[in-house]
Amino acid sequence: MSASSGWDYRQPPAPLPAQPPYDHNGEPLGYNLDDSPLYEQPPVPQPYGLAAVAPLSSGFATTGFALSIGGLASAVMLPVVMVPLAVAGIGVSATALRRCRRGLAAGRRLAIAGLVLGILGVVLALLVVVAFSSFLFISGQ
Repeated sequence: MSASSGWDYRQPPAPLPAQPPYDHNGEPLGYNLDDSPLYEQPPVPQPYGLAAVAPLSSGFATTGFALSIGGLASAVMLPVVMVPLAVAGIGVSATALRRCRRGLAAGRRLAIAGLVLGILGVVLALLVVVAFSSFLFISGQ
């Protein structure tokens, strides 16, 4: 039995570097070099017990409510002041309600209250105009 020093055996070949798998376009998977969004990050799931962050409260809802209240508070004045405030309150509250439905803002209850009070202000202004004109008609002036 002859003792071998190991020099008579060749060294095993070095392994080839790992190549990434390629897709049908010849691009490495995960690199997404073409225009199609094939490989995107999956959404992160919400952990249990934590609620999603609520949208910020809407300044539109507060403004619409304040304008509508201002329109109702000016009922003792002429409808010239009452109607523009109530109509502005309706417009701003409707915008706030639309933003709340899309999920861009909070304050849905305040927007609905501003809308209702604005409509009530316009109806009250019309009643004041009708009552005032009928009073002038009855008194004969």
